[in-house]
Amino acid sequence: MARAWILASVLAWLLGISSCGSMPTREIESTGEGSRLILWVTQTRAAQLHPCGCSARTLGGIVRERNYLDSRPATKVARLSVAMGKTFVPETPEEYGAAPTGWTEYADLVVESMNRLDIDVFSPSPVDLGLGLDRIRELRRKARFRFVSANLYGHDGAERLFEPYAALNVGGTRVIVTGVTYFKPELYPVPGPIRVFPAHAELKKVLGTLKGDEFVIVLSDLPEDRRLDLMASFPQVRVVLGGDGGQPNHRAVQYDGNTLYLGLLTKSRAVGRLDLEVGPPNLAFFNGEMAKWTASERAWRNQRIEKNKQKMKRLRDKYDLTRWNEEYSDFLRRTRDVPLSAGPGQLSFSSEVVELTDDYDLPTNGLAEVADRAGKRIAELKLPLTAPSANDRGPLQ
Repeated sequence: MARAWILASVLAWLLGISSCGSMPTREIESTGEGSRLILWVTQTRAAQLHPCGCSARTLGGIVRERNYLDSRPATKVARLSVAMGKTFVPETPEEYGAAPTGWTEYADLVVESMNRLDIDVFSPSPVDLGLGLDRIRELRRKARFRFVSANLYGHDGAERLFEPYAALNVGGTRVIVTGVTYFKPELYPVPGPIRVFPAHAELKKVLGTLKGDEFVIVLSDLPEDRRLDLMASFPQVRVVLGGDGGQPNHRAVQYDGNTLYLGLLTKSRAVGRLDLEVGPPNLAFFNGEMAKWTASERAWRNQRIEKNKQKMKRLRDKYDLTRWNEEYSDFLRRTRDVPLSAGPGQLSFSSEVVELTDDYDLPTNGLAEVADRAGKRIAELKLPLTAPSANDRGPLQ
């Protein structure tokens, strides 16, 4: 599906769209059947193409990622592969500062890997743009995936740098995929002539251009507090994917009945799968396991609130458990509309998060050659990345 719009993309560039200005939104061709959509999710690749972590348990790597995707059974359901967060640059400012020019060259291999992993839509971080807008233009021309962002603008604030969203039709429902990001200037220098406008205000603008019956998916690297606020502010947003990596999930979490959230480990050490029905924004999601978990968690939190009230009343000023009760109450508020039983007019969903362990080292696939070249470039450019071992490179060792 990522290849279906290559020709249109090339024509757009040839017709003079040579700046990083936002491009007209084009539909992504959907080859699926029915009203279901499978979302494949990776988060904050951070230029990491090889397994990383402690020597006893490395996770991630493009070879493993391809093997996991290939291990999934074929289906006629529409699929969309998305990525978000820092991607062409490393996770920390210290790593970036160790070889600032090297990341610019290494980014070609990151784009090639994402192409061969069949990524469809990508929401970049402002830090990625530190490579320079000319370089980002070049990478976008090489990419077979769409760059989207609602709140990344040029330095004058007049025009978005990328398309505000990508769209596809699934079973008669128009699915919108947009992206929002944020920037901490105290951690990184301002990345070139760009401006990062508030995510809420810019998402509101994007939603205001829609008819209101679309199925909206937001790609995000927002921290938890901003992400929760966004979900509460825009009930028409059905799915939020990604975060700052601080609290990864092992499955999708349901809020307010009609919103799903899935955040993952950074450096693409895990792949998320979200299989769901799409439909009008007034229909709630339902999953039996999620309903049981939500009912259990609500009961436990109600019990804790009452026990804490009794303890504070009994011990007076010795224990102040108000903060805990506020957190419990916040969970109860956010889950009060989650359906606890199946009923008509619901959208079913299921999810999983798979950590990319060495179980996915074999068989060897075409990404092994890319990983081998990446390993050599890491050494040549002296990048502070996990150096691939012989095992990571399979038969090319």
